[in-house]
Amino acid sequence: MDLSLPEEIVALKATVTRLFEREVLPVMDGYEDRAQFPRPLIESLGNAGLFGAAFPEALGGSAMGFLA
Repeated sequence: MDLSLPEEIVALKATVTRLFEREVLPVMDGYEDRAQFPRPLIESLGNAGLFGAAFPEALGGSAMGFLA
């Protein structure tokens, strides 16, 4: 039984890790200190196609599947 992840999922993980390290981690403490919802970050992640991964593009998702 092969339990390794498909290449596209490994690449997605690396991309998301870089995005979070660059965009989210540096500013997240400020949002928490202000008890503010990080709307710009959420919009940025949505624009990157990271929401709705399991849903088809016709419904606004990115059709990457549940594993993604």
